[in-house]
Amino acid sequence: MTLSTSEEDLDWASRDFGGVISRRPRAVLKPTSFEEIRTALLDGLALTPRGQGHSTRGQAQSEGGVVLDMTGFDTALRHGRTPPVLTDYLGLSVGGTLSVGGHGGASHQHGAQTDTVLELDVLTPNGSRTTAPTP
Repeated sequence: MTLSTSEEDLDWASRDFGGVISRRPRAVLKPTSFEEIRTALLDGLALTPRGQGHSTRGQAQSEGGVVLDMTGFDTALRHGRTPPVLTDYLGLSVGGTLSVGGHGGASHQHGAQTDTVLELDVLTPNGSRTTAPTP
């Protein structure tokens, strides 16, 4: 588990698409596995997840906290898996678009991106990992 305090990482984590709010974290965690996130949780770190930072009011920022850089989990395309619905702007993360529904050019046929999710891997604050089916 690597906690970065480099100026470049802290600057990245204190900005978002909206450019209105800036909250500087004390560190950025760049995990490559669920186990690294679990370790951080069990160490008592309060984490704020961030994908591409496409929020507009600082939702993925953490004043004095730890921002969880989720860009290391961008593996779906490498495995030949893509959601049937993608937003019109491909610079977003799947997690980010799921948090707001995710509409795109194929929504007329497949619904929202959230309608196509079969299950989610969930890591709870106490470090338990479970796979949750969607309704």
